Amino acid sequence: FFVGGTDAFIVHIEKDGTVTTKNNALTGKVTGIHKAAEMPDGNLWVSRQGEGVLMLDRQGKIHHVRDRNGREYNYAGFCIGSDKRLYACNAEAGLFVFNEKTRFFEPACAAGEVLKMRDIKAIPNSSLLCIATDGNGVKFYDCNSRSFVSSTQCEDPFIDISSQKVHSLYINKEG
Repeated sequence: FFVGGTDAFIVHIEKDGTVTTKNNALTGKVTGIHKAAEMPDGNLWVSRQGEGVLMLDRQGKIHHVRDRNGREYNYAGFCIGSDKRLYACNAEAGLFVFNEKTRFFEPACAAGEVLKMRDIKAIPNSSLLCIATDGNGVKFYDCNSRSFVSSTQCEDPFIDISSQKVHSLYINKEG
């Protein structure tokens, strides 16, 4: 478990609760760690506030990750979908998926489906991703069909989850 901060540091929290500040390739090279995700292959993805995305591979080498046009987006969140692909959401340009062959993030949805996104979580034991948007509520993306699916309605008629600003998501351990 690690914690990133607004300064250039990474704190590791070991299984026994010991907190250490181990030196690694990212320490001192990043400012403002916003979000991070570890892929099943052990690569660590880090979104930096205002500075795009880095990937720290298992050998300790840092890779700057851009889109096909060389842009470094600031991703608001990462998650691993049921298809074992890395998804990232962005406040300006929507939902992206990392293409292992091209080594670029590519749009995961059609141009007309671009929403300002704040957070993303994979729903356990499901092909769905849950996405928090800035003014369009909670949206669901199906990794199998690679499309957005209908949002569910809340049983409370006074709560509209389809048109609110949603800042963050939490999925409990039961999913």
